[in-house]
Amino acid sequence: MTTNRISILCPTRGNPDFVELQLQNMADTIAEPSRFKIFYYVDNNDSTIKDYQFVFHKMAAKVGQTLQFEIVSGDPIGTPKAINLMAEMAEADVYMLIADDMVYETEGWDRAVDQVAADYPDGVFNAWFDDNVFGDKLSWYPILGRTWYKTLDYIAPVIFEHYAVDHWMHTLGKAVGRNVFITEHTLGQRQIDDVATEARYAWEVDGAAKRKMDRDNEQFQKFLRYLQLDAELLRKAIAEAEGA
Repeated sequence: MTTNRISILCPTRGNPDFVELQLQNMADTIAEPSRFKIFYYVDNNDSTIKDYQFVFHKMAAKVGQTLQFEIVSGDPIGTPKAINLMAEMAEADVYMLIADDMVYETEGWDRAVDQVAADYPDGVFNAWFDDNVFGDKLSWYPILGRTWYKTLDYIAPVIFEHYAVDHWMHTLGKAVGRNVFITEHTLGQRQIDDVATEARYAWEVDGAAKRKMDRDNEQFQKFLRYLQLDAELLRKAIAEAEGA
């Protein structure tokens, strides 16, 4: 089975400690870290940017021999645009999205990514690990093939502020029959243990986050017709690969 170049894209703000833990977690759980590159986008007005710089310097000395990572600092442009900017910088066969508070709970998960890529050599797939929250209902942190990205020329739709990116990808993957739920590996979230604490996620509580979620859901419905056009582009890419 061929190993793939994998880029992980992570917008982050105000959580340098989480990033330090996450980088160590990746170094501990990836079977073949040398083919990875992790990108972190940090707003240049982030009050903790010096802490980020310290963390990256520290982790470069600790795990930098085997795990490549890069800090991308720029204007506050929002999560979707930050994801797309990092994707443009990446030279990868597979693109993975992650949040700074997520960690991989099982070892060797990159081999499962290789298996998905082998199952869909045309590079059109949307896979995800079990996140212990949405399960097979939503690809909360999508894993996308290179052809998917190159065909659409974006990872995250910029019509959204933040919340509906994964919903868009999941619906698109379902439309072309290329959603893949990876059950043997799991993601965990440091920030909230919803079951243990009965805490509620930010988008469920009245306030700015919920308003953003509501807006993004409205945008999703408004632009759904464009999702269907993108699905046609992906179907064409699949057909062309089959005819090659």
